[in-house]
Amino acid sequence: MFSTKNESFSLYVQGLFARRRQLLLTEGPHLYYVDPVNKVLKGEIPWSQELRPEAKNFKTFFVHTPNRTYYLMDPSGNAHKWCKKIQEVWRHRYQNHQNSSM
Repeated sequence: MFSTKNESFSLYVQGLFARRRQLLLTEGPHLYYVDPVNKVLKGEIPWSQELRPEAKNFKTFFVHTPNRTYYLMDPSGNAHKWCKKIQEVWRHRYQNHQNSSM
């Protein structure tokens, strides 16, 4: 799990309102977002081959999926690290899966 070491809090933006959420990246792969105060799972960003992370700057990044773009912010300035880790898990899931099916 990526976020157990970094405990990075991200702002999950939906519509006009930003909500504080903790983003958890697992090797499942899963991207969960959790209410950090109530410790409640609020949702999951769906994985697919089309999933694409994009760093806008040091704090802001996007996760593009076929049906939606998730806008996230890491106040500690680790947006590039989040994108890199998401890409690593994506490559592990999809590139290794394609190679093993050949």
